[in-house]
Amino acid sequence: MSDARSDTGVRDAIRRHAERYPAPDDLRREILRVAEAGLASTAARPPRALSLNPRTWWSPLAAFAAGAVIAAVAVTAYFDRRAAEERTLTAIVSDHARSIVSGPGVEVESSNTHAVKPWLSSKLGYSPTVIDLAGDGFKLVGGRRGYLGRAAVGVLVYRYGEHDIDVYALPAREFDALPKHLDAAVGYQMRSWQIADIRYVALTDAASERLGEFVDAFVRQASEVESRHEPG
Repeated sequence: MSDARSDTGVRDAIRRHAERYPAPDDLRREILRVAEAGLASTAARPPRALSLNPRTWWSPLAAFAAGAVIAAVAVTAYFDRRAAEERTLTAIVSDHARSIVSGPGVEVESSNTHAVKPWLSSKLGYSPTVIDLAGDGFKLVGGRRGYLGRAAVGVLVYRYGEHDIDVYALPAREFDALPKHLDAAVGYQMRSWQIADIRYVALTDAASERLGEFVDAFVRQASEVESRHEPG
């Protein structure tokens, strides 16, 4: 009995004092999706009379166990994906800081998109979209190579007032898709979007509103450029 009272006391203490962290919305949605799929599968089966034969218990128990395994796999995949995203974002912030301290801010210095785009394409093996946004208040300064681990990626450098906006162009086939709205890093705002097969991540110490305006202008003008190059 003393063990039971001790266990109860521990559980009560945990409930009173332990911190609780709400599940992220996307994890919650994934678990609910898996659970709803399992319930729909169970509801589709015709009801059977209650039986004391243990063999008839196996099917629902197996279905429940399978659902639990699927949910566990979904949760594991979710956290694996988040860990990969965190590694990519940490590498981006590190590369940005490294370029400020010791590396070149730009390797090809030009506001001409026709100079920056071919230079990046020749160095990277893929061709990110380069947009002139001077009319929107964001001057193209040039481009450089960034390094995320051993991978070289393209970086477009824009300037708004005294603030630089580094835009990392990542080939989507090599980097998992990142969420559109990213948590701000220490001292930086970040946004992500995708055009064709390139995933872009913008990093700046400018205000969040300015970064939002930059991304909107980039996506709008990139869409116009793509439409002009479509056949017909």
